[in-house]
Amino acid sequence: MNAETPNEIVFTSGTTEAANMVCGGFPFDSGRRKVLITDLEHNAVALPFIEKARRGEIDLEICPTENGILDLDRLSNHLDDKTALLAITHASNVMGGVVPVAEAAKLARRKGIKVFVDDAQYLGTHREDVSTLGADFVAFSAHKLGGPFGVGVLWGHETELNRLGTWKLGGGTVKSVSWDLKSAPEPAYLDAPGRFEAGVQNFGGAIGLHEALKVRESLPAGPLRAHVGGLARRLAEGLESIDAVRVLGRTEDLEKGSLVTFAAVHPDFSPVDFNLYLNHELNGAFIAIRVGEHCAHLQHRRLGVDATARASLGAYNTAAEVDAFLDAARAYAKEACGG
Repeated sequence: MNAETPNEIVFTSGTTEAANMVCGGFPFDSGRRKVLITDLEHNAVALPFIEKARRGEIDLEICPTENGILDLDRLSNHLDDKTALLAITHASNVMGGVVPVAEAAKLARRKGIKVFVDDAQYLGTHREDVSTLGADFVAFSAHKLGGPFGVGVLWGHETELNRLGTWKLGGGTVKSVSWDLKSAPEPAYLDAPGRFEAGVQNFGGAIGLHEALKVRESLPAGPLRAHVGGLARRLAEGLESIDAVRVLGRTEDLEKGSLVTFAAVHPDFSPVDFNLYLNHELNGAFIAIRVGEHCAHLQHRRLGVDATARASLGAYNTAAEVDAFLDAARAYAKEACGG
């Protein structure tokens, strides 16, 4: 991530904990208590702020997108002198493609607004450079990089991390606790990252993340993006030829990301049943996708659908695998919908 010092790296259980850490510890005040998110946000980011707003502790606004595309002018209109924090994904786990986070961060910083970026979906096939991104906090999860579950990272400028209030407390977070029989205990907390890493850390997970990053760093950035982008285009164009489904997003945008999602337009095309078909009905093959609302209820309400199907692509995937998926989708559509 091109962090400046190790003190900017807080190990977490994943992006969810990182988002809760920022939400729970951010120094809101009466003059600036608004948080802006988009309708692309994963529940890991959206729900902590939704609940904080429901308790009356902050004001929350949601900037809507159109077909998954963020309009920067619309975003700018939501960023005002009451806004304390912009929380935004770098790549939607439903709509695919990438979000112009650097441009959004520039708009926010002009108005003194801090920026939290969800990089969970982005880092699998992209490189991040926090020295040029313009964000104050960035989070990601190891499992999105081929590492183990239950570990992730919150990056933050050291000064910004130390401005956060404590969120999860325990052993390893304090320098000392002063106390005598005449006064209440007074803890003196460590600076970041120690003040956030309560208890015994997931050392095994961190080592697993390290090994995943070694593999990730061995893949040249340009060829990796060309490979995954080409597969995304191949997949999107193939799905567009199936009348029973509708691809979410434009092919030229999806090519910049690592996934393709589609919704059913024929009443007899069931994403859930299609997933079972891929798991159990293919001769000598098993294709793994995800169906449902993908922990992204805001975007599904915006789309007006209850379930979508998502195929995610990585460095390990091949054109032959994409074609096998498309053949299966066509076969299922023919069987379920008559064509």
